Amino acid sequence: MGNSPGNLKEYWEVIESHPRLRGGFIWDWVDQGIRQVTTDGKVWYAYGGDFGDEPNSLGFCCNGIVFPDRSLHPAMWEVKKIYQPVRVEALDLLAGKVAVINGYFFSDLSGLDLSWKLISGKRILQSGQLSRLHTAPSDRDVITVPFEKPNLEPGAEYWLTLSFTLAENTPWAEKGHEVAWEQFKVPWDVPATSATPEDELPALKFTETQDTAEVNGEDFQLVFDKQAGTIASWRYKEAELIQRGPRINFWRAPTENDLNTWGDERAAIRWREVGLDQLEESVSQVSVT
Repeated sequence: MGNSPGNLKEYWEVIESHPRLRGGFIWDWVDQGIRQVTTDGKVWYAYGGDFGDEPNSLGFCCNGIVFPDRSLHPAMWEVKKIYQPVRVEALDLLAGKVAVINGYFFSDLSGLDLSWKLISGKRILQSGQLSRLHTAPSDRDVITVPFEKPNLEPGAEYWLTLSFTLAENTPWAEKGHEVAWEQFKVPWDVPATSATPEDELPALKFTETQDTAEVNGEDFQLVFDKQAGTIASWRYKEAELIQRGPRINFWRAPTENDLNTWGDERAAIRWREVGLDQLEESVSQVSVT
C-alpha cells in the first residue's frame, strides 16, 4: 500500500525459485478516481474525502498502476519488465552465446520476432534479426547472436540488447509490440582513458566577490552563491547545465504506510514532531581552496 509495486523484483525471484509458490498479483489495476473539472477547465480526479464524505478510504482506491484515465504510472514499466514471458541468460557473451527461457506455460515462442543490437552510448554499432524460435513452454534454447567485435574505444561501454516483439497482430496488441527485452554489457577488455598530466591542464581563473565565488576554465564556468551556500550556475561552453544547486531535503509526501492509522507506529507523525517538514538551511561559513 502506498508504494506499489515496491520490491516486486524480489518477490518474483522468490516465486520463480519455488515451484509451489504463487503470487505477485497487484491490487489495484486502476486508480479509482472520479473525473472532475475546475471552474477554469482543469481536469482532476476526486477520491477519499474529496466530496466531504466521512468516513472515507483516503487513498485506498487510488493505488493502481494506471491513472483513472488509463494513462500509465511510471511503475508500469517495472511491472512489464518483471512480468515479461521471456528471459535471457548470458552464457558466453564474448562468443555471443545466450540462453532464451520461455516463461509461457502453454505457448511456444513462434509468435515472437527476435532482434538484436550492439550499442555504445547512443550509437547503434550493429543490429540484426534472428530466426524465429520454437522454444517449448517452460523450456530453453541456446542461441548465438552474430555480432562482431568493433574497434574498442578507450573508456567506452558496449551493450547487447535483445528484443522480442509480436510477429502478428493479436486482440490485445499490434504486430511489433515489444513483450520482452534483455540487455547485457559485453565484457571486452576496453582500454582505459588516459588522464591528462596535471602540469598540462589549462589554467583556471578564480574571482571572488562578497556574494559569489567564480571559477573559469577553458570551456566552463562555475559560479557559487556564497549567501545560499550552493552552486548558482554551471556552464559548459554556451550551455547552462543546471537549474539550481543541490539543497538538503529530508521530507517527502507520506504514504498510507507512513501514516499507518491502524497501528501504534506512525512514522509520518514522528517526522513532523521533529520538524523534518520544516527544515531551514543557513550558511555559517564559506571557504575556497
